[in-house]
Amino acid sequence: MVPDFAKTAQGWSYGATSSLAHEHWERPTACATLRDVCRHPTRVYRRRQNIHRWSSSIGARVSAGDMVPPVLVGDEIIYDVIRSSPGWTLLVFEGDASANREASANGLPILSHDQLHAFGRELRQDPAEGSAGFIDKMVVFASSDWDAHSAFGVQGQCAFVIRPDAYVGLRSEPVRKGAVTRYFRSIGGLGVPAHHCPPGTSTFDPLPATMLAVLVSVIAAVVCSQTYR
Repeated sequence: MVPDFAKTAQGWSYGATSSLAHEHWERPTACATLRDVCRHPTRVYRRRQNIHRWSSSIGARVSAGDMVPPVLVGDEIIYDVIRSSPGWTLLVFEGDASANREASANGLPILSHDQLHAFGRELRQDPAEGSAGFIDKMVVFASSDWDAHSAFGVQGQCAFVIRPDAYVGLRSEPVRKGAVTRYFRSIGGLGVPAHHCPPGTSTFDPLPATMLAVLVSVIAAVVCSQTYR
């Protein structure tokens, strides 16, 4: 599954269009977005989520298919952590508190620091127990680690699955166990259990702009009717 040369060589064709690179994003429901538009029309979470997703094209964040930036994990550079793992590495970011509150208000799951550690432990493979996972090491970056969050361009809570050659295989926002196991199953992982995971999206999302346009039209119509009455 992971040949030895992948730990040191980077000869594979591995861009954002590769089947080994995948991003999992979840949109809030239409009802949650409507409530968000009514609360603060100029700061709609779903619209800003789209902008953040697209920002990878200008290098504002690390996306699937990118190489991991050089950040510190304790006293070690992250590349040493990845090379010391016989398999894949899981990076979990706690995320900015403000961004997480917005995600939670829009119905997306946000895990506590302890829950993030438990999430990583559940996904790590354990040969003694005969598990069939591929995650060998896990790192949780607390929200206070601004350097790591900034280097990866992370805002809200998310997880990265890192290949042994230090490239991002999967980026998942929000953090979903099912997104990780589905990724491994999709690239040929045998015996990887299936966990429930809502479908992600990668298409243009016109809903926030549509809702905002309708709201502005209604307000304009009311104002005009009052003006000419």
